[in-house]
Amino acid sequence: MRDIEEPWLQSEMSEMIEELKRLGMKVNVDKTEVVVFSKNKEVTRTHVTIGDINIETKSDMKVLGVIIDNHLQWEAQVRSIVSKCRSKLSALKRIRNKFSMDQFLKILTSQYFSQLYYCALLWLNSETRWNLKRIINSAHYKGLRIAAKDFKKKQSRSLLDKECKRATPTQWGNYAVASLFIKTLKNS
Repeated sequence: MRDIEEPWLQSEMSEMIEELKRLGMKVNVDKTEVVVFSKNKEVTRTHVTIGDINIETKSDMKVLGVIIDNHLQWEAQVRSIVSKCRSKLSALKRIRNKFSMDQFLKILTSQYFSQLYYCALLWLNSETRWNLKRIINSAHYKGLRIAAKDFKKKQSRSLLDKECKRATPTQWGNYAVASLFIKTLKNS
């Protein structure tokens, strides 16, 4: 890891802060975080000084609940959301028998899938690494197995998707790519 001070970055940050202030926004420099995006695997730590406050770049940051890392690899995001979802599985399993399939699918969607696929248009796409897709697939089908009461894993994944009327994680990713492509075409 290299430590460097980048004058161009300091200049850019100062200009951004001044522009935000001109727009009437208040900027708390103490809470300001900087991530420098790079394809280079070598991590460079950069220092930016604004006023008398020294800001160190970070390798990732959380923005509106999404963890964005400096290589746009999404591993921290996937592991975070899967961990949150996993903590809900035992409670969902305990209440499953109290609801019809349709009622439980609504609960599952609002309490589980809403977190699992939060901002998926951003991070679940054709560029997402296969091991992260595998982790998402596993979490997806754990939720569906509870909905279908398939605790012994007798049903295939495709049958679970049909029974629960859910898109597969791959379909979610394909939708994300297609949606962006359509928006791009409409603007051209």
